Amino acid sequence: MNRRRRMLAVVLVALAGLGVVTLRHAPHRGAAAHATHDLYYCPMHPSYTSDKPGTCPICSMTLVKREPDQKGSDPKGSDPVTGYAPIRLTEGKQQLIGVKTALAQRGPMTKTIRTVGTVAYDPALYQAEAEYLQAVRALARARETAAPETAAPARALVESTRLRLQVLGLTPALMDEMAGWDGPDRRLLVADLTGRVWVYATVYESELPLVAVGQAVTIEVPSAPGKAFEGRIRAVDPILDAMTRSARVRVELTDPDGLLKPAMFVNAEIHVVLGDRLTVLASAVMATGTRHLLFVAKDDGVLEPREVTVGVRADDAVEIVHGVEAGERVVVSGNFLIDSESRLKAALEGSAHEGHRHGS
Repeated sequence: MNRRRRMLAVVLVALAGLGVVTLRHAPHRGAAAHATHDLYYCPMHPSYTSDKPGTCPICSMTLVKREPDQKGSDPKGSDPVTGYAPIRLTEGKQQLIGVKTALAQRGPMTKTIRTVGTVAYDPALYQAEAEYLQAVRALARARETAAPETAAPARALVESTRLRLQVLGLTPALMDEMAGWDGPDRRLLVADLTGRVWVYATVYESELPLVAVGQAVTIEVPSAPGKAFEGRIRAVDPILDAMTRSARVRVELTDPDGLLKPAMFVNAEIHVVLGDRLTVLASAVMATGTRHLLFVAKDDGVLEPREVTVGVRADDAVEIVHGVEAGERVVVSGNFLIDSESRLKAALEGSAHEGHRHGS
């Protein structure tokens, strides 16, 4: 009989290691009444639980007592997150692990796109502008002579040259402005006496939806440390570069001292005003691969996991599209330790439910 009992115990321990059954010690008949309310678990094998202290039969690790907030008085959240559970930490424990919180708040949001570029040196665009201006003048002469046989070809040539300029990155507004010029823009080849300069900045595909004509741009060059040039976006190339998945942004600025030379490399910051957005500090949001999570600090030390939908990311802030309301307090420091505690608690609760399902 003793041999059979020993064999049965070995089989049960092996099955528990495979997650097939949940091992629990039977309550001690002569134990004190409070013992039936205590629960101990193995940190390495949460599927093993016991109602009294001891060691894990699988790995011999000392069992850990489950805290009161991990039992019947569990905090519950309105939106459960699979694999996570709300936890309750005392103020002292939060200070010990460095938990800090900050408000989710709605307000004006700005984003700075940092990129590189060059001072324009663009002979191809210069030539295209020259051909466009010649076509515009030819059409004007044809209209003056009222000769239909010459007006139609001249009009077609204007449209053809405008299409080429559009492919090269100019907007219709710039082309209309150019029609009144005496000649093509010499700033595409050499700096002019007005001090106005074109700069081409590179913007990658993922950030292009944020870029628009009229946005402010700050330009700096290594050859003039501490000197900043302020400009505005005049055009955004309509076609992406197939190799780099980026487009050129054309910035017009003033360089009265003639510091910027054609083809010179520059650093550019595009300032994007996004308007009123709900944001949290970037450190609050954790990416798990398929979703984004954060922890909301509730009353009585309860930290509730939330799955959120994020929007635009700025330097130190992330837009929250769904999952958090303005005024809620979120964890911004110590959240990785809280993440581990929350997942461990969810695993313990899952093993307990599994044990009940098997009649343990």
